[in-house]
Amino acid sequence: MRAANLIFSSPGNLENAWARWVDPLRAAWPGLERPRVTWSPVDEFVRGLEGREPHEGENLPAAALVVLGTSDTGWTVDRLVEGLLSRQVPGIVLLPDPTQWRQFQRHGVIFERLDADPRVLAAMLFALAERQSALDLLQRELYVAQRAQSGFRAEMD
Repeated sequence: MRAANLIFSSPGNLENAWARWVDPLRAAWPGLERPRVTWSPVDEFVRGLEGREPHEGENLPAAALVVLGTSDTGWTVDRLVEGLLSRQVPGIVLLPDPTQWRQFQRHGVIFERLDADPRVLAAMLFALAERQSALDLLQRELYVAQRAQSGFRAEMD
């Protein structure tokens, strides 16, 4: 099994954010290999998720960990969630108070507090990343079935 490819997105000082969340998360990772983690500023990450349809073979992360601060608006959270869902990238969004957003948890987007235990986050992200290969396979099988159905329909017509 190869290491998971995760995206870490946060505002502010990268060094502090990396030490606060990524280093402990990688240390607690339950898999045999620690994940590969790349960083993206929140605004850039959200913009990258928007604006176009995902294309076949696009190199997407297995999961995302996104840290949002008090200055981030509901609009940012909405755009982030819609972007993750449209790209079928599961993730955990850390917020000062996730209570109002938990009702929107679906399809692998989970809201947690900024003070969440990194060991728990590691286990959650590991599970999300591991399920991603099964979801990708199902998506490819669905695509093939839909293409076959279109071909059958054309033949019948």
